[in-house]
Amino acid sequence: MKKALVRSSDNSVVNVIKVGDSYQPPEGHYLADAGLNAEPGGTYTGGRFQRNQTPREPPIRKKGPQARYTELIEKRVDGVMAALSVDDPLTDEEKEELDTIKEKLGGSSVAQPSLLKGKLI
Repeated sequence: MKKALVRSSDNSVVNVIKVGDSYQPPEGHYLADAGLNAEPGGTYTGGRFQRNQTPREPPIRKKGPQARYTELIEKRVDGVMAALSVDDPLTDEEKEELDTIKEKLGGSSVAQPSLLKGKLI
């Protein structure tokens, strides 16, 4: 059965978990049968769960190598197209990162589109 782990000091729901009968909550917490509105960040008062009124922030996800590669190529193309200069807009660190990602992707032609953002490269 799902239980809500509730902090005693402010009745905040810390987590909703599935536990056995022998589970003992940490000090300063207690368990309550999880109802439909039981969710982390909510509250438990008078035998009822109240949902959190402010939405939780989504977790920050690290960009995958394909997305980061595309971002670096776009930066390079934008810089070159904007200034039509010989200077590469990427820093030395970004150039190394780009080469490393390219190697990890196996030099895939999928990672090197010939047309990017409507501009030839």
